[in-house]
Amino acid sequence: MKYSKRHYEKLLSITKNVYGVKVKERKDLWLISSSNCWAGNQSIELGIYAECWYELIAVLAHELGHCLSVRSGKAISMATYMIYIHEVPLSKREAKLILEEERRAWRLGFKVLRDNDIEVDGRMLKFRNARMRGHAKTVKRLSA
Repeated sequence: MKYSKRHYEKLLSITKNVYGVKVKERKDLWLISSSNCWAGNQSIELGIYAECWYELIAVLAHELGHCLSVRSGKAISMATYMIYIHEVPLSKREAKLILEEERRAWRLGFKVLRDNDIEVDGRMLKFRNARMRGHAKTVKRLSA
């Protein structure tokens, strides 16, 4: 699959116009993104660091997935997620919940892509897997 700015802009439009999630694109961030999905006014900050379209699309889909997880009522609490973000020691239960939330965000985000005829190819899956390995290492370190 050859991804382009057109695919990214399509997902950006869907995120804003279909799901009502605000997106702030920041050129001063490199592959850093965050969701403020637990607040009533859902928003995403997305680092626009290069024209690596499949990564940008995957990251935006993932952050949208967090917002959808919150809307579904299945997301972890904001308090639990903040513990993780600030790298405070985690209980085994918190560690499990965080990894479940990250998996759910990828699953929901990729579903949005597929539902809107944006292919999820092997590069996106490898990228997701690498990010999940990073989360797993961090969670393991914090819950040791």
